[in-house]
Amino acid sequence: MWSLLCTIIYFMLSPMCTPISASSKIVQLLAILRAKNAESVSPLTWFISAFTNLTRVFTIWMDSADILLLGNFIISVLLSSSIMFSALYYRMRPVKQD
Repeated sequence: MWSLLCTIIYFMLSPMCTPISASSKIVQLLAILRAKNAESVSPLTWFISAFTNLTRVFTIWMDSADILLLGNFIISVLLSSSIMFSALYYRMRPVKQD
């Protein structure tokens, strides 16, 4: 009975991981792009996030090839990399004084 309940909960909550993870990263990316300022964002943190997600893509691909998990981590790699590159771009860009 407990096993069945855990399985049901897993299949109900698992599809929600990608939208929750992606929405927070999209909000962060939009905030950087709108402000054209990334002083409060650490590119190293987002590099670690992207690299960790990339290693998870590799291990999931080799272990189970679970499409749902692969999709989640591929999206996370793309969004974390986008935040990292936008943070690097806006940090290296000279700030215009009004």
